Amino acid sequence: MSWLRHFALPLAILGASAGAARAADPAAAVATPTAELESKIAEAHRLHLTNSTRSRQLAEEALAMARTQHDRKNEAVALLELTVALRRQSHNGAALQNVRDALAIVETLDDRRLLRRTVQEVGRTYWVLSDAPDATHFFQRALSLSEEDGDLSAQADAHAGLGSVAAHLGDIARSRAEKEIALQLAERSGDINRIGNYAASLGNAHLAQKNFAQARQLFERALAIAQQLQQRTEAADIRALIARVDTAEGKLDAAEKTLRAILPSRRRLRGHVKLTDTLTQLAEVLRLQGKLDEAIGLLNEAAGYAAQLTSRSLRMNVYHELAATQEARGDFKSALTSLRQRQQEAEAQAGKAAQTRAAEIRETFAAERRDLEIVRLRSADHARLTALHAKEAEFRAQQAEIERARWQRYGLLSALAFGLITVAALISRHRVKARAARRILEEARAAQHTAETADRVKTRFLGIASHDIRAPLGNILTLTNELRAEPTTDELHAERCDMIGAEAQRVICLVEDLLTTAALESGKLELRMAPMDLGETTRDVIEGVRRQAEAKRQVIEFPAPAPGTGHMLGDPARLHQVVANVLSNAIKFSPPGETITVELERRDETVTLAVRDRGPGIAEQDIPKLFAPFQRLATHPTAGESSHGLGLSIAQDIIQRHGGQIRVQSQPGRGTTLRIELPAGGVATSTTAASIAAEI
Repeated sequence: MSWLRHFALPLAILGASAGAARAADPAAAVATPTAELESKIAEAHRLHLTNSTRSRQLAEEALAMARTQHDRKNEAVALLELTVALRRQSHNGAALQNVRDALAIVETLDDRRLLRRTVQEVGRTYWVLSDAPDATHFFQRALSLSEEDGDLSAQADAHAGLGSVAAHLGDIARSRAEKEIALQLAERSGDINRIGNYAASLGNAHLAQKNFAQARQLFERALAIAQQLQQRTEAADIRALIARVDTAEGKLDAAEKTLRAILPSRRRLRGHVKLTDTLTQLAEVLRLQGKLDEAIGLLNEAAGYAAQLTSRSLRMNVYHELAATQEARGDFKSALTSLRQRQQEAEAQAGKAAQTRAAEIRETFAAERRDLEIVRLRSADHARLTALHAKEAEFRAQQAEIERARWQRYGLLSALAFGLITVAALISRHRVKARAARRILEEARAAQHTAETADRVKTRFLGIASHDIRAPLGNILTLTNELRAEPTTDELHAERCDMIGAEAQRVICLVEDLLTTAALESGKLELRMAPMDLGETTRDVIEGVRRQAEAKRQVIEFPAPAPGTGHMLGDPARLHQVVANVLSNAIKFSPPGETITVELERRDETVTLAVRDRGPGIAEQDIPKLFAPFQRLATHPTAGESSHGLGLSIAQDIIQRHGGQIRVQSQPGRGTTLRIELPAGGVATSTTAASIAAEI
């Protein structure tokens, strides 16, 4: 729901006497220049959400008329309407200049209500420009004015603005508190439109804190109000927010249905901002569903619209999602290109912010210099003149700093360009030599050279993965455990520590899987066979994944086996990895609240470990791909967890090297059972043929 609607200045303040005259004689009122001016302002305000181009045109016409009529009050109101239209079109620099001109006019008038609205609009414009300090200053000023006047609606607007600034700064708790105050004030004022606005805004704060139930409740309340007021555009905005909740909760089908329903209305809007955002959001849902080709098509369309807009942050969002989708398709080259485009937009945005700040400094300096010149001419105030020189020196120093930063960026870009040219030259030279070598050397020698090069690259990768990735992640886990042990009253402290620890452990597991896969492919994986108890190993793994299961309210049942059931000869570390991969898979693909059953039995000289989940099962056509690396199946994790497709492939190879096999029993809708069968005597081999039995 729009922020703009409840900043509207009621038509009564545009001229009480003119309104009375129109009430007495409507025909005469329409014919007056003032009535025509006020009509244009009202129409410009009405079209903010649906046609920002026409709204801007009407505001500019009204501004010209007000200046011709020397109507200072309506000139300020027209500037405010033009500011909102420019912000809707992402012309934020021009919007800031207009709203500051409006503030300069309003401060000469005796109209507190118009002053409150103008100060609020200045704060919002600074917020859009990511200038948190100035935005906070003007929102606090608006709050003071509204508290002095006892205006509950204006107080709600100011608190909402402060909440938006806090969210921008990453202080979600403060943002939520400010937005709760805004909603309470709106409810006390009885303003149904503001209630809907701030219910949606507070829902955003809950969504940022992953309080999905509260967020959905607030969004549905805001949606009901928008439908009651027949605000179709705002209703579409709130449905998109509800789709974000559905996506976060893993309800991807519901999110897709909602976004596809609102997409036609987005296409009918004249502006492309909301359409670009909706296309990007729908592409994210399709990526999570595995519909990568359609997602790429939507993102390419979104990138075309974003290129026509001035919002760099919007283009950054599109390139970010495009890179993620291309990576999911395995198109790493295109993903890298998209990430580079996003980085270029970020650097350009930073440069633009520096230029804007420099322009503000120059404008402030020029204004102060003019004021001091007048004082000097009137009173020969040498102290003020000295202050002017000091400010001039400060300004020049700031300009020099900005110029130095600009040249530093130019230097970095030049160095990058030189490096790229050098790399291109080296690559070109290497290609020429390679072609000459292929003509001269025998095919066998070329193949040997390629194999040696690949082995060196893999060896280097293994060194990086084993040291430069695992060691820092191990440090992160250690620090997380220390932080978790510290006493604190912060309720989010433990939750955040758990999240950090879980993510670090997930990456460590991924690195371990990659290292194991590389070792398996190169034939360098060695099994360290020793007497072990597979039951003890299974209990250790269950304890390790229990937190992962508890996060989805799942229960892992492991009836105690008879003594000696799990005694066998095997590699304890590798079999621990196998059991961990199989159990982690069961947790991912089981719905929340279900039970996972683990059983260990011994028949003759064969030890069997069975893991049974109650997930969606595996489709018949997916079973041949189950143990192939990097395969994506039709079944997806039930809570949106990541799945890189290596776990079962590694498990199968390790079990085969022990002389064992994995059997799969699955039926769609009734869960899956994986049976790991191992010889108790331990037969270590690297050439055992694949052995998978699928029972449907």
